[in-house]
Amino acid sequence: MTAEICLMNSRAIALAADSAVTIRSAPGAPTQYTRGANKIIQLSKTEPIAAMINGSDQLNGIPWELLIKEYRSWLDSRCYDTLAEYADEFIRYIEGRTDLYSAADIEWIARDNMQRAMELSAQTIAKNNEVVAARDQKSRSDALQAAKDELLASLSASAAQMPNGGKFVHDYVDREMHSLTPFATSWVQQWGLSGPVSPRDLVELARLQVIKNPERVALTTGIVLAGYGRKELFPTCIEHTSSGFIGDKIHVRAGRRLSVSRGGEAFILTFAMNEAMRAITVGVTDQLLQVIESLFVPAIDNMISELQGMGHLTSLPDNKRDYIFRHVRATTDAWIKNLQASRVPQTRQAVSTLSVEELAEMAETLIHLEALNERITGPSRSVSAPVDVAIITKHEGLRWVKRKQFFDASPTQSL
Repeated sequence: MTAEICLMNSRAIALAADSAVTIRSAPGAPTQYTRGANKIIQLSKTEPIAAMINGSDQLNGIPWELLIKEYRSWLDSRCYDTLAEYADEFIRYIEGRTDLYSAADIEWIARDNMQRAMELSAQTIAKNNEVVAARDQKSRSDALQAAKDELLASLSASAAQMPNGGKFVHDYVDREMHSLTPFATSWVQQWGLSGPVSPRDLVELARLQVIKNPERVALTTGIVLAGYGRKELFPTCIEHTSSGFIGDKIHVRAGRRLSVSRGGEAFILTFAMNEAMRAITVGVTDQLLQVIESLFVPAIDNMISELQGMGHLTSLPDNKRDYIFRHVRATTDAWIKNLQASRVPQTRQAVSTLSVEELAEMAETLIHLEALNERITGPSRSVSAPVDVAIITKHEGLRWVKRKQFFDASPTQSL
């Protein structure tokens, strides 16, 4: 995981990133985090543009840092009028680098994705609320069947995220069904799905997961480009995500595109871990909302049961818990909108007035707060120092405010 922020006003862009990266060696293996990653990388040799990565630091085994620097060498001194043109060309470059992988590599990646997808499908079924609540074998079997059918219907109805890779995935699964089945059997047994869910059912669900939900199956990287095109006076930030190879194509999906368009405008963009940063910039965190829901739903549920027991309530839907949850969710959504309507404009107005130095200071401080929050609330240490900080201005380009060193500086050392 990671924590990153991009602050933009009419004067400059401030980028800040921690140094933790996500590593997961195989399906079923625990997620691990390591320190030392370079997440802010200059994208052009001559122009004021940088790339920032979050999530996985690799594209199917090749570090994103290397790919970005390869693109930088390929780009050389070419420049474009807008950041959007750089972003579109960078994505085309990445999608075209299939030459970096052999046919055997792509087959291995397809197997790895299928194993992850089988794990995801098995967990989704086993953790279904009705399955968890089942009290006997018959009700559990019925709940498993319903959960499997629900997942299949949901996947079948959703649009393919990687239609060009779909044929390769279908052909691969048909060809390798015999070798995928033992993996499916182990997941069926591990999660107690035997009976309603067969190994073949799990393989078929995994096939759909890979094509429809690649970002949930593969280790996904967020790619952020920030800077100025040749004819842009104010800064722009563009976000993409990549799940690597899905089938025989590299999957990249477009995200947010934000530009400062006048002097009094500013933006605060957070990526990956952002609980502490959201508390400051928005006024509420997802963790707080989860606590509210976890307390309110059972409390109201119990109150309604008591009122029904006393004969005061008779007209509620059969599945009253879902009915209550929807209303609690609607209330919390309305609360968030009210907070955002008041807090976000205030925060953005404050950022719009910051100097270049203050932008850098605020960006670094927010990352340190996120790391402290993660250290207090979670054991994973998925956000960690050192923090890299860079400033990009229209005419001065990218300047490092803080950057970690690979080696101790020495007068006699040559790098």
